[in-house]
Amino acid sequence: MFAPWQESYATGNPVLDTQHRKLIDMVEDLHRAFELGKSPETQLAILEEFISYLDIHENFELQLYPPQRTEQRTQHQMEHEKMHGLFHDLLKRTQQGGTGFHLQDIEDIRDILVDHICTEVTEFTTF
Repeated sequence: MFAPWQESYATGNPVLDTQHRKLIDMVEDLHRAFELGKSPETQLAILEEFISYLDIHENFELQLYPPQRTEQRTQHQMEHEKMHGLFHDLLKRTQQGGTGFHLQDIEDIRDILVDHICTEVTEFTTF
């Protein structure tokens, strides 16, 4: 598997962990579409779904922060905005080029997501 779920990613919050698993599965779907030579349109549809689900996930995460952790919440929100920017740039570039993704693009998505999840494991298990 290209982006397997690992138990070390678990935060202990069942909803958050389910959302993280779904995001990991979507990266796996994108990689599979790439490997199977699916059309650029198919690959774009998967990325668009990933970005949409990331919005839902972000909204849920931000609700988890207690009121006294405003600074951490703001920092977390900025990290999500950075991720969104990167993914939207990739989406636009791919739409304009019409060529689909490169393997490096998918590896970058995976690495950014895994880094984000691992950061959350430490953040969300402390409160």
